[in-house]
Amino acid sequence: MPGRILPEDLPVGAPGDLAVGVEADQVTVRYASSREPLLVVGPPRSGRTSVLNGLAATLAAGETSPAALLHAGPGTPLANPAELTAALAQAVSAEGTSPDRPVLVVIDNADVWDEAAGTNSTAQAELSELVRSLRQPEVSALVAAETRFTRNRAALVGGLVAGLRGGRAGILLNPDWADGDLFGATVPTKPLEPLTGPGRGVWCLDGEAVVCQFVTTDRMIDDAVSGNGERAAGALGTEAENEES
Repeated sequence: MPGRILPEDLPVGAPGDLAVGVEADQVTVRYASSREPLLVVGPPRSGRTSVLNGLAATLAAGETSPAALLHAGPGTPLANPAELTAALAQAVSAEGTSPDRPVLVVIDNADVWDEAAGTNSTAQAELSELVRSLRQPEVSALVAAETRFTRNRAALVGGLVAGLRGGRAGILLNPDWADGDLFGATVPTKPLEPLTGPGRGVWCLDGEAVVCQFVTTDRMIDDAVSGNGERAAGALGTEAENEES
């Protein structure tokens, strides 16, 4: 299995399909639905930011290239859930936005929002409203969180990460065997390929977990969609510029 997969290495999927990477055992491309929010979970140095960039670039090259891009999360112009929900409502209502040309939302470090909300009812309500907004047919969402947070089962009650894990599909980067519980899957304990390294992990879908090398790129996320979608509201940086993720 290759040690790195770039967006240009992957085929353009059918409308609604997002190529996420290459499976180790069969050396075949694995696809996610671009019409459902996709959760990417991993520890520092696992490549979370590069995977988000790679997924966004792959989606932009597909049949359903985004009409607009909203990058949100701590340290971005859309730094809290309420601001993102408002910006998303405006983007979805804009002319040219449709399920075939969705708004692409990219959220890095979503666990920071969940931890900040805690048990505050107002903050929890804002996160619940955001989850509903991300599930609109005119939206494609890529969301990343740190493994340290998702291993705390008590924290996964309400909030953004908990609201998006229900699809039972997602990416686990550099996982331990118990991390598969997040998506109702079992991480292989003796895989033929290692589970460590940037962009390496398992693809979880409907209880199945397969070892994959996921698509990555160090390009800025707004550059990745330029020429397809509109200019981003904020931009993800390179891997080196973002929290060693």
